[in-house]
Amino acid sequence: MNLVAESNYWTGESQYKLGNYEDAIKAYNAFLLTPAALKSERYNLANYNIGYSYYKIENFPEALSAFRKYVKDKMHRCYPF
Repeated sequence: MNLVAESNYWTGESQYKLGNYEDAIKAYNAFLLTPAALKSERYNLANYNIGYSYYKIENFPEALSAFRKYVKDKMHRCYPF
C-alpha cells in the first residue's frame, strides 16, 4: 500500500475521532484521489466515513450523496455483472 494513501486515510480517521469533521472529509477525499487508494480495501469505507462526517455537521445532502456512493460500490462489488 502507498504511504501517501495510508497517511491520508488515517489522518481522516484521526480527525473524525477528534470531532474535526471538515478536516476528516478533506483527508478522506485526499485518500480517494490517491491512485493507490483504488486497490485499498478501505477505498469504499472512506465514502462511508465521509457520509458520517457530513452527517455530524448536519450537511445531509452531502451525507446522502456519500452514502449512495458507498452503497453503489458495495453492490457493484457483490454483484459485478
